[in-house]
Amino acid sequence: MNDQEHEATKARIRALDEKWTERLVAGWRITLAYVREDFKVNDEISPGTLASSDAHWPYKFATISFNMPQCLQNDDEELEEAFVHELCHLLVNELRWREGEDKDGYRLEHEEHTCTILARAVIRVSNLAISA
Repeated sequence: MNDQEHEATKARIRALDEKWTERLVAGWRITLAYVREDFKVNDEISPGTLASSDAHWPYKFATISFNMPQCLQNDDEELEEAFVHELCHLLVNELRWREGEDKDGYRLEHEEHTCTILARAVIRVSNLAISA
């Protein structure tokens, strides 16, 4: 990924930030991180992952990290769904188990599925409102 591609991809992500962040997670302080190499999820390199979020719901702050080479390969619709998906993680983050709590019954796959269907629903409703 060259510098021009990196900057163009950052601009696409920033446009999504302007469109969606206030709509879905108003009041959160969100840092966007643009990772060019060695994208990691849970401290493991995950080159196929488009984005990940690290939320601290009691304080309403989060970091959403973007795997820039992977983002470059995705069209605008796919990138938008990924962006909204990560915002949905912020909305459901407090349902995750924490150290010292009972984690039985909680599975990350459930959260991923929930964020995927929520993101698609939010985008669909937004598109319907625009076309109405």
